[in-house]
Amino acid sequence: MTFTLRPGVTLARAAAMACAAASLVGCAHGGEGLDLRRVTVPGDGEAAPTPRLEVVWRNALVPYEPFVWKPLQFSQPQVSPEGDLLVVGTSRGDVVAVDTFDGQVAWTAHTGARVDAQPVFAGDLVLVGNDDGAMVALGRKDGAERWRHDTRAEIDGGVTVAEGRALFMNSADEVYALDAATGKYLWSYGRQMPDYFTLSNASQPQVRDGVVVAGFADGFMVALQLESGDEIWESDLRNGQTNFTDVDGKPALVGDWVYGASHAGGLFGLDAATGQKRWRVEVTGSSTVLVVGDTLYATTAGRYVMAVDRLTGQILWQFRHRENTPTTPTILAQYLFYGGSDAGLYVVDRLSGYPLVHFDPDVGFNSSMVFHGSHAFAFSNGGTLYGFEVVAD
Repeated sequence: MTFTLRPGVTLARAAAMACAAASLVGCAHGGEGLDLRRVTVPGDGEAAPTPRLEVVWRNALVPYEPFVWKPLQFSQPQVSPEGDLLVVGTSRGDVVAVDTFDGQVAWTAHTGARVDAQPVFAGDLVLVGNDDGAMVALGRKDGAERWRHDTRAEIDGGVTVAEGRALFMNSADEVYALDAATGKYLWSYGRQMPDYFTLSNASQPQVRDGVVVAGFADGFMVALQLESGDEIWESDLRNGQTNFTDVDGKPALVGDWVYGASHAGGLFGLDAATGQKRWRVEVTGSSTVLVVGDTLYATTAGRYVMAVDRLTGQILWQFRHRENTPTTPTILAQYLFYGGSDAGLYVVDRLSGYPLVHFDPDVGFNSSMVFHGSHAFAFSNGGTLYGFEVVAD
């Protein structure tokens, strides 16, 4: 189902019309009961023109499995820099490349184990990790395996390619740097796994100006030298918590700031040079954060979607889903897109947080949407890859 509004509909009217579609806590006629704590209202208080998600094609990459109660797909699709090819991993251990124009399969490569990680283009290669702990390089044109490096621990996060190096983490809390072209081992950095409860996810290292920043299960964010892997600083984000302190997902590096979250410890803005904490937001269950301009966007395992002033840590708006756990958000123009673990895809006005669109194919999405121009792509838990055209009236 696609839910649309006319351009210029007021925010209150937008909230009222979207209640049935978005399943938000406290929704009521007129929007009065919407669980939305808005501090600022953009412009004249009107919602952005509501986009339409028009399905251009769909391709069932994973066959229906009748004895699997709730099939799950976690790999986020990746679009080639040229925009012609889309690659995604599957629970069956495959990496599948499809034509972005019509969704037809260009090639399929089996990695040997489930793929929850996001594949990444690196020149004429596609790099991806699997649940057996292997980082695999496939040919961009044919999917043929070019090299493989085994780490002996599950890789479910993405790869970052910088200055010819492929950087990634595994579930043993180890950061690896490999030569992206050859797979040659360059260095690794590890921390002792804590002896308390942790989550199974891992951070995706981010790189800027020769510095690698990554999060760890012990609740620390760490900066490393890209050249050597030597530690520059560490920052404790546990906030006194002793369980589920994991700093997972992708940190965001913006100016002289580093942004990230500890599952139990909260959401943080740090000094990029020293790791010193500048602000903290009391929130549980956040991981990857997204920064656009002066606004930081985050979702949580507690089913919240929120916007935060990245300079002060002030919450600008937030709302909570009744049942859906939202995926990491992505941005296209004035719209914030995210998936719901049990019920479809959502689009909200990123300035106000008001819900605009709910696309519900009767299955959830655990990976985020990706874009190329006005085209959007998403991979459902049912194993269907969707290609959309995003149309704003």
